[in-house]
Amino acid sequence: SGYKKLAEDLCFTIGKDGTVVIHNAGFSNWLTRDTSVDGVVSYRIEIENTPVGITIRKADTEGNTLPGSKFVLYKKDGSGSFVFVTEYGLGDNGLIDLSDRTEMTFTGMANGVYKLMETTAPPGYLILTREIYFRVSDGEVTLTDSADNPQTYSNVNLIDNNSTIVVKNALGKPLPSTGGPGTKHIYLIGCILTLFAGAGIIMKRKWREAA
Repeated sequence: SGYKKLAEDLCFTIGKDGTVVIHNAGFSNWLTRDTSVDGVVSYRIEIENTPVGITIRKADTEGNTLPGSKFVLYKKDGSGSFVFVTEYGLGDNGLIDLSDRTEMTFTGMANGVYKLMETTAPPGYLILTREIYFRVSDGEVTLTDSADNPQTYSNVNLIDNNSTIVVKNALGKPLPSTGGPGTKHIYLIGCILTLFAGAGIIMKRKWREAA
């Protein structure tokens, strides 16, 4: 009571030699190995339950949880500006670090309008270029725009009675930016083709003049 159910099944293997391995990404720290007794090796899986609160969870497009992302969390202040959230142990820059975990829960999150911005995507996934706005009202989340109007997002959905924000990333690599290394070859080929075309026109004129 008062805690959230695990978001996924915990999968682990016990090998023929007794070695235990947890397969869920981001949960290997739940497993400890004890060799304090001579000649005995024991394993302990200690499952952490998260108190009920507002949770931000990272997943792929199929809903499978993903570690390896980072966000910055802002809250709208009395003047209408968005400032870093420094409570909940986030520090001065509002960093939500999910490098080795898949979610973070904020117990007793204050009412108000928040902005969530992804700064690092999981390896192999596209980073979100659109900021996510939401309102917290007595432990329940509503997705909004920056002006606090109701809003839907193609890569965000709410679960757990609107207390968990699931942010999804798609597989892929970002396209090269204009002028970046990915465009140099295109420009080079274009220049070469232009030179060939110009040379062809000049040769044609010379042939006509000679004729």
